[in-house]
Amino acid sequence: MKSLTTAIYLPLDARPVCFQTPKLLMKLAGIMPLMPHKTWLGNLKQPANLAVLIAWLETLTHFNAPVIASLDLMSYGGLIPSRIGLETEEAIRQQLSAFYGVLVSSIVYGYSAVLRIPAYNNAEEEPDYWASYGEALHQFSFNSHQAMKGEADLPAWPDSIPVEVVADFLHRRHRNFEINEYHLHCLKAGLLQTLVFCEDDRAAYGLNVAEAAALQTQSVLHGLTDVISVQTGADEVGHCLLAKHLTSFAYTPPSVWIIYTHPNGAGAYAKFDGITLERVIQQRLHACGLVQATQYEAATMVLLVHCPATEKGMGDYCENEPAQLEATLQYEVANNAIKQARYAKKPVVIADVASANGGDIGFYETVLLQQDAWTTWLYGYAGWNTPGNAIGSTLAMATVRLRAEVEGSFNLSYFQQLLAIRLADDIIYQAKVRQQLRILPPEQQLNVSLLNKLLAADVAIIQQQIDLKTHGLVAHFPCNRTFEVGFTL
Repeated sequence: MKSLTTAIYLPLDARPVCFQTPKLLMKLAGIMPLMPHKTWLGNLKQPANLAVLIAWLETLTHFNAPVIASLDLMSYGGLIPSRIGLETEEAIRQQLSAFYGVLVSSIVYGYSAVLRIPAYNNAEEEPDYWASYGEALHQFSFNSHQAMKGEADLPAWPDSIPVEVVADFLHRRHRNFEINEYHLHCLKAGLLQTLVFCEDDRAAYGLNVAEAAALQTQSVLHGLTDVISVQTGADEVGHCLLAKHLTSFAYTPPSVWIIYTHPNGAGAYAKFDGITLERVIQQRLHACGLVQATQYEAATMVLLVHCPATEKGMGDYCENEPAQLEATLQYEVANNAIKQARYAKKPVVIADVASANGGDIGFYETVLLQQDAWTTWLYGYAGWNTPGNAIGSTLAMATVRLRAEVEGSFNLSYFQQLLAIRLADDIIYQAKVRQQLRILPPEQQLNVSLLNKLLAADVAIIQQQIDLKTHGLVAHFPCNRTFEVGFTL
């Protein structure tokens, strides 16, 4: 008997990684996805229509399906609205009361972000004052946390920032923390099955890091550590919770053997996660309901981590910073690991995290393109955005496929589509085409015809390698900016 046939999924927002990817994940497992219409979810700073979402949820109670929910969506209208909205704490609690009331008899897996503090002057996804004071607010936050830990003197009041800006900054932090405490108490009351607090774009220090630690402490004090976790990332957490629900049907959790392409990989600093790659991986294994294998022979699958060669050597394609690699050695390690796994008939999961914001072109050309029959052995690939985003989503992709194969519900066509999108997006667009577009005059950067022309040759190779005959990938800009791309099929 199949363990799951239907699931209700409430994404962070309508971006492809939040909306399209989980839909394909469910379909490749033979699960009917019940998801809100994209137009209800808003776009960037435009919040979702929460009244429509509640009314829609009320029509689904008869399905008796598990619910995987972004609590930021149901609290504020989405991840970015959580940073900029003007709602009072009381209004948010009333909205959440209606949400939990509709789902009172459902199994609910929820995740909620700790409000991030990015270190740049850019207000595209933040309050308007971030354009002028973002770097200064980040530094104030960083120094304040160091002082709280006794590692620095208490920083002076930031005279360079208007008082009203600092007041709003601190007010939003307090509101977000109070709402996260509310979620914790809802879990204690049995309204949630699992709760994940996400540290979105985390540095080593910051008020957000302190707040996440406080939530972790509260989970210990309430005896809830089995059902509450704190981890970095945000966009991929829903993918992981879907995998976690599926692994709950397994007699024993799937086990993962980890191979880094360089010996320094485990200790490498993960940009935007603020911790080592090893810690990021341990968080994502837990998030997906997986365990680390202690013996290669007993492992269910192999996680191949393409990593930087030095502790601080992670690159960033958005900043045109190359990763520090020992390329010849690392590609040889990767090829040997894949060869060994294929011989042992173990699925391979690839986390391409030598750089943030894109996969390594050299790895693609020297490792992946040297292999055949990708969909027979490659169960997951990701190299997008933060290391946590990539590691979590590739592990979830592989886990969902493995469980679908056990259940006899695996759909190869949807897996092919998802794998093609990840490779085309993470490697070809993020690491190659985005740079070609960004050197053009601003009025030419969002030319969709040019976008598809620049992608065409490489995307054709990917489709051929995956044997994706019935669908062609056509790219577009879902948020009218070059940061992310979407693919229609």
